[in-house]
Amino acid sequence: MIINKKERPHLNIHVVRPGDSIWSIARRFGVTLESIIDANGIQSQLSLVVGESLIVPAKERAYRVRTGDSLWSISERFGVSIDSIVQLNNISDPSSIYPGMVIRIPDKSKNYGVIETNGFIQPSNADRETRIVNDAAPYLTYITPFSHHVTAEGGLSPLKDETIISVARNRRVAPLLSVTNLSGANFDTELISNILNNENLQNTLINNIINTMDKKSYYGVIIDFERIQSSDREEYNNFLRKLVSRAHPLGYVIGTALAPKTYDVTVGAWHGAHDYKAHGEIVDFVIIMTYEWGWSGGADRIN
Repeated sequence: MIINKKERPHLNIHVVRPGDSIWSIARRFGVTLESIIDANGIQSQLSLVVGESLIVPAKERAYRVRTGDSLWSISERFGVSIDSIVQLNNISDPSSIYPGMVIRIPDKSKNYGVIETNGFIQPSNADRETRIVNDAAPYLTYITPFSHHVTAEGGLSPLKDETIISVARNRRVAPLLSVTNLSGANFDTELISNILNNENLQNTLINNIINTMDKKSYYGVIIDFERIQSSDREEYNNFLRKLVSRAHPLGYVIGTALAPKTYDVTVGAWHGAHDYKAHGEIVDFVIIMTYEWGWSGGADRIN
């Protein structure tokens, strides 16, 4: 006989940190924004003070960890965020859960479906790469070392990404190959135009992409071609169609990185050749580059 125990209310105490908002706190704990406002008698969402304590109401359930479980798989099963499980159970090391361990699962407020996440990483040294990948792994679906540069002959420049790939796969994060038309300090318009308008160069590049994914055990590729002539818009789409037709039968996923825009801008070096509708139909996913103010060529923000 199975006895269902009534879920009991639970109160979390959260100390407001710099940058916190009621929305971010609600998202972290997997509760509604309204429940925090009501529990604390908040009159204005702008009135949070760093250091003050907030009551975060939630309902919890007990779950016994099974063999093969990870925080990611548990969060997927119950439709809550990894952060909310970590916060509720004071888990300092997400990899430390073990079969038989009982953890508390917070109540979910809304189910927004499954979110896949990607993190770009700049190769540096093995110790730093290992630390960054291990820290970020619980929150990532993919990780992408940035980047292999296309050469004029359709080749790919080398990249010391072996440590990142190895650690990522050990942490069940899928590594993606990043392919760009960077040349020197900027994206090369002429280089990528020559390739997009030359079938032999395209075939050579596609062969090199597939060979690199196979050799280095990548899960797929993100194509990040920027500063493309707007007149090469359809040529870029056709290149992606060729790549997908070659890579999909081999089991690889294909994504593209696209300049952010709120309507279909068809002119200009940064936006014109990025055809949102076509990419959505051709590739498996797209990344909208709203992170451009923090790209890898900017100030170093990670010590």
